[in-house]
Amino acid sequence: MVYISLNRIRSTLHNAPDFWVFNNQTGRFPIAVSPTDRVTTSAGVAVGKTIQHTGAAAGFFGVRPIARPTVTGSASKGSALASLLARLSALGLIVDATTP
Repeated sequence: MVYISLNRIRSTLHNAPDFWVFNNQTGRFPIAVSPTDRVTTSAGVAVGKTIQHTGAAAGFFGVRPIARPTVTGSASKGSALASLLARLSALGLIVDATTP
């Protein structure tokens, strides 16, 4: 059985989540939502359907989210590749360790 709880008083007094799910079989809280709307899970996240990002910015691996980047430059002269690497790095998807 899974219990769902909302507990605003406890969260403000003890810095606990505003919303959480309790798994009675395991005795754990696998999902919690903080007062700042941060969602945490105890064992990672598995998605069986499509994820659609509807926000105005995205960031990966802890980098600050940025607006959707545009890659520019010439593909034949290599400037488009440099632009792509810079944009992917700004998103946090790669670390650009290339040399000129």
